[in-house]
Amino acid sequence: MASANDVKQMELEGSLKAFKFPEILQFLAMGRMSGVLSVERDHHKVDLTFVEGKITGAQSDTRHLRLGQMLLYAGKLNRATLDEALDAQQIGGRGRRLGEILVDRKIISAEELHGFVRLQVEEEVWDLFRWEDGNFHFEQGPAAKPGAISIALDVEPLLLEGARRLDEWQSICANIDNSREIFRVNPEFQFNPELKLEPKSWRVLSIVNGRLSVEGLVRLSTIGRFETYWALDSLLREGVIASVDDCDGDAGQNGTSHSGVAPVRAVETLVSDAESDAQNDDAKSSLFGIFSRRKPVEGVTSEDDEIDIGSFAGPSAKPYFTDVGLVCSAINNLVEALIGLPGFNDESEKGDWLVTVWTEFEECNPRADLVTYRGGRFRWTRFDAAVNAEGGLAHSIEGARDDSLNALRLVLEHLRTRAADRLGEEKATAIFKKVMNPYDGCEVTTVHPDFSFRRWREDEV
Repeated sequence: MASANDVKQMELEGSLKAFKFPEILQFLAMGRMSGVLSVERDHHKVDLTFVEGKITGAQSDTRHLRLGQMLLYAGKLNRATLDEALDAQQIGGRGRRLGEILVDRKIISAEELHGFVRLQVEEEVWDLFRWEDGNFHFEQGPAAKPGAISIALDVEPLLLEGARRLDEWQSICANIDNSREIFRVNPEFQFNPELKLEPKSWRVLSIVNGRLSVEGLVRLSTIGRFETYWALDSLLREGVIASVDDCDGDAGQNGTSHSGVAPVRAVETLVSDAESDAQNDDAKSSLFGIFSRRKPVEGVTSEDDEIDIGSFAGPSAKPYFTDVGLVCSAINNLVEALIGLPGFNDESEKGDWLVTVWTEFEECNPRADLVTYRGGRFRWTRFDAAVNAEGGLAHSIEGARDDSLNALRLVLEHLRTRAADRLGEEKATAIFKKVMNPYDGCEVTTVHPDFSFRRWREDEV
């Protein structure tokens, strides 16, 4: 690597095996460089913007903390407000950032936005400290004009904090080595009045519910990955929480949702009865057995052959209790129609691939934990039970509803893309119309006043 005096005349690139990430940061800071540092490995790329040796921005294709979600989970806005701001951003073109729109509309203050943007950038930097391989490239350029909200992080404090965190990560990862592990409050924990927990530990403890994975807790806590892991580690060491695998019984059965709804006996009975019926249905056939009973469906054809999408029940004759239940039912029938079609499944795929898909989308929408996927079907009994306990779509349920519909939207997009890639666009379109259209006229007894199934599927997919 060249000296700081020579760096202004050249571009820098190399391997993280030869030059560690902290060394690169220090080098750019000493040279008071302006430009973009790109770090990449395994198709994961992070861009850090520098202005005169200070970090002023970060972009990532796999960012786990997105501004809109952070503001949602911090209670700074609701989904409807966020959607309106995102629509305004699309209308206004690429020039306007989401945060600037929210500040202009006085939804959040500039100071609040600055804190969230700073956390976003710091999180990208902390993740890069843990990379041991990959490639980097620094492209010099003029100092970018600051936006309405600008940050400038000094590198030296980041280096000191990064070194400290790396040391602690080794100890934490020895205790928590699986991002999909699920914790609950330890049923054997006995309160000790001398126990002192830090505010961040209380924050994480408040959202531990026996259903959220570690990754889901990271997104919902809005305090960052390291701080969330640190809090979980301290709670584990104090015996306050325990892995659901170490607890007897169904950990998720009695835990409260982070929506704030505490289950009562009537709700537990509703969930138990509904899930018992579902389990009995599952026992009648294997996972793919229920998808393999097939008969031709009239009206679904292509230029080449008739598309057999199997025998499926279609919409319920009775009104659905919630819009989440309606959407789950529609997706279940879509999966049933697609799963047995030649070419839709890859013989190399083992087990139920939708488990992995749902896990990924649920982790991105952690308040969707009242919807579950098992036995080859999406189940919404917990969500309906929570709504029933609240006497309707109360404010405490809105977050769970928003995340559930958003995660299910991602599932629908995934199915649509997979069907088009493997069956062809024409067949995929015909199948989707045949299965989804009957749900447009379904009634819902407890529904958000703005919800329309047709608009939901046409706007989002």
